[in-house]
Amino acid sequence: TAGAPVIATPAWDPRRTVRLPAVEALASADVHATFGGWLSRADASGALPRVEADGLRAETVQQWCAAFRAVQAWEAWQAHGPWLREHPGSLGADVAERFAIAAGVSDESAAAGRRIVRAARDQLTRWLGDGVIVIPTAPGAAPLRDAPAAAVQAARAATMQMTCLASIVGAPAVSIPVLRSAD
Repeated sequence: TAGAPVIATPAWDPRRTVRLPAVEALASADVHATFGGWLSRADASGALPRVEADGLRAETVQQWCAAFRAVQAWEAWQAHGPWLREHPGSLGADVAERFAIAAGVSDESAAAGRRIVRAARDQLTRWLGDGVIVIPTAPGAAPLRDAPAAAVQAARAATMQMTCLASIVGAPAVSIPVLRSAD
């Protein structure tokens, strides 16, 4: 478009496509199958650089996500806590519950979380190098409005474990729509 700003970015030429089976396992069976099929076809066609699986453990992803959530909650409370104290009842029950949890994150817990996130960022950056991580965008369809709270929380937890990696490493995330093939 005429007059559109030009954004200069450093050249990036990924040489590897990295799968994370521990993260893929968070997806529903339907999403897992659709994602796996798409990735196999993309690999076979040469549309992606060499595909390899990594042995990142589920426990590591959970630890990194918990640290990320602690930092995120602490920062959210620092930014919005004063206003929320002055305007009780302004949030829906589920958001209010998360802010109540955020209010309880201590400075020490946030600092410990930042150390873990920093170490995770360093590890991911070194490990990824010239690669790109591919994971499902979400674990499945969004829960229905009348879904039980436990189902909503499980979907939220799985989504956070999937999506926190890009935030931890400070990298962009690109979502590619993939439709389930008709069988």
